Amino acid sequence: MEHVTLIAITLYGNKENKKKSTDFSLWELAAYEYSHKYNQNFYKNETLIEFLVFGNEILNMEINKANTKLSPYFGAVSLGGIGYKRQVNFGVNGVTF
Repeated sequence: MEHVTLIAITLYGNKENKKKSTDFSLWELAAYEYSHKYNQNFYKNETLIEFLVFGNEILNMEINKANTKLSPYFGAVSLGGIGYKRQVNFGVNGVTF
Protein backbone atom coordinates (compact mmCIF):
# COMPACT_ATOMS: atom_id res chain seq x y z
CA MET A 1 0.00 0.00 0.00
CA GLU A 2 1.54 3.25 -1.10
CA HIS A 3 -0.93 5.87 0.05
CA VAL A 4 -3.68 6.15 2.65
CA THR A 5 -5.97 9.13 3.02
CA LEU A 6 -8.57 9.79 5.69
CA ILE A 7 -11.40 12.18 5.07
CA ALA A 8 -13.47 12.97 8.14
CA ILE A 9 -16.64 14.98 7.81
CA THR A 10 -18.48 16.12 10.91
CA LEU A 11 -22.09 17.11 10.42
CA TYR A 12 -24.03 19.01 13.03
CA GLY A 13 -27.78 19.41 12.76
CA ASN A 14 -29.78 22.23 14.28
CA LYS A 15 -32.59 20.39 16.03
CA GLU A 16 -34.91 23.24 17.00
CA ASN A 17 -38.07 21.17 17.29
CA LYS A 18 -39.21 17.56 17.56
CA LYS A 19 -39.74 17.13 13.79
CA LYS A 20 -36.22 18.29 12.92
CA SER A 21 -34.77 16.05 15.62
CA THR A 22 -36.69 13.05 14.27
CA ASP A 23 -35.72 13.84 10.67
CA PHE A 24 -32.04 14.15 11.61
CA SER A 25 -32.14 10.80 13.44
CA LEU A 26 -33.79 9.12 10.44
CA TRP A 27 -31.18 10.61 8.10
CA GLU A 28 -28.39 9.39 10.38
CA LEU A 29 -29.77 5.83 10.42
CA ALA A 30 -30.28 5.86 6.64
CA ALA A 31 -26.66 6.98 6.12
CA TYR A 32 -25.52 4.16 8.41
CA GLU A 33 -27.53 1.54 6.48
CA TYR A 34 -26.13 2.85 3.18
CA SER A 35 -22.55 2.72 4.49
CA HIS A 36 -23.08 -0.81 5.81
CA LYS A 37 -24.29 -2.01 2.39
CA TYR A 38 -21.52 -0.06 0.64
CA ASN A 39 -18.83 -1.72 2.75
CA GLN A 40 -20.26 -5.15 1.89
CA ASN A 41 -19.82 -4.33 -1.85
CA PHE A 42 -23.58 -4.23 -2.39
CA TYR A 43 -23.39 -1.18 -4.68
CA LYS A 44 -19.91 -1.45 -6.22
CA ASN A 45 -17.48 -4.35 -6.46
CA GLU A 46 -13.90 -4.33 -5.19
CA THR A 47 -13.76 -0.85 -3.70
CA LEU A 48 -10.78 0.19 -1.57
CA ILE A 49 -12.83 2.77 0.30
CA GLU A 50 -14.37 2.02 3.67
CA PHE A 51 -17.26 4.31 4.49
CA LEU A 52 -18.02 4.64 8.22
CA VAL A 53 -20.85 6.56 9.87
CA PHE A 54 -21.07 7.22 13.61
CA GLY A 55 -23.75 8.92 15.68
CA ASN A 56 -25.90 8.75 18.79
CA GLU A 57 -28.83 6.96 17.15
CA ILE A 58 -26.47 4.43 15.56
CA LEU A 59 -24.85 3.76 18.92
CA ASN A 60 -28.26 3.25 20.55
CA MET A 61 -29.33 0.88 17.77
CA GLU A 62 -26.17 -1.23 18.03
CA ILE A 63 -26.39 -1.41 21.84
CA ASN A 64 -30.00 -2.57 21.62
CA LYS A 65 -29.02 -5.17 19.02
CA ALA A 66 -26.23 -6.49 21.26
CA ASN A 67 -28.52 -6.55 24.31
CA THR A 68 -31.09 -8.58 22.40
CA LYS A 69 -28.45 -11.20 21.60
CA LEU A 70 -27.31 -11.39 25.24
CA SER A 71 -30.74 -11.58 26.91
CA PRO A 72 -30.96 -15.43 26.92
CA TYR A 73 -27.62 -15.61 28.75
CA PHE A 74 -28.78 -13.04 31.29
CA GLY A 75 -31.87 -15.16 32.00
CA ALA A 76 -29.80 -18.33 32.39
CA VAL A 77 -27.36 -16.65 34.78
CA SER A 78 -30.23 -15.20 36.82
CA LEU A 79 -31.90 -18.61 37.17
CA GLY A 80 -28.55 -20.20 38.04
CA GLY A 81 -28.01 -17.60 40.75
CA ILE A 82 -31.46 -18.20 42.21
CA GLY A 83 -30.84 -21.96 42.21
CA TYR A 84 -27.49 -21.52 43.90
CA LYS A 85 -28.98 -19.23 46.54
CA ARG A 86 -31.72 -21.76 47.33
CA GLN A 87 -29.16 -24.56 47.62
CA VAL A 88 -27.00 -22.51 49.99
CA ASN A 89 -29.98 -21.42 52.11
CA PHE A 90 -31.52 -24.88 52.45
CA GLY A 91 -28.24 -26.77 52.35
CA VAL A 92 -27.93 -30.51 52.74
CA ASN A 93 -30.83 -32.15 54.61
CA GLY A 94 -32.45 -28.77 55.31
CA VAL A 95 -29.51 -27.42 57.33
CA THR A 96 -28.70 -23.76 56.70
CA PHE A 97 -25.07 -22.79 56.21
